[in-house]
Amino acid sequence: MQNQLPPEEVYFSAVCRLLSERFGYPLALSPKNAAQVMRWYEAGVPLAAVLEGVAESLNRKRSGRLTPLAYCTKAVKSASKKRRRF
Repeated sequence: MQNQLPPEEVYFSAVCRLLSERFGYPLALSPKNAAQVMRWYEAGVPLAAVLEGVAESLNRKRSGRLTPLAYCTKAVKSASKKRRRF
């Protein structure tokens, strides 16, 4: 059974909301980060896996600076694989 993804704008908004909550101020995705989210979306990565992987990566990172979402790719892939097992 294929996971249904939410509409693209919901997917992107959820990632923006997570980042805004994490950093404490509203922000928009940079072109690089938007491209990364689009790659996950087009690959069919469940939104829950993206949010889990990004949050996990940001929790491990000590710096308060926003880093490219490409930094989160391994954690997102791992979260996605975990979800497919259940």
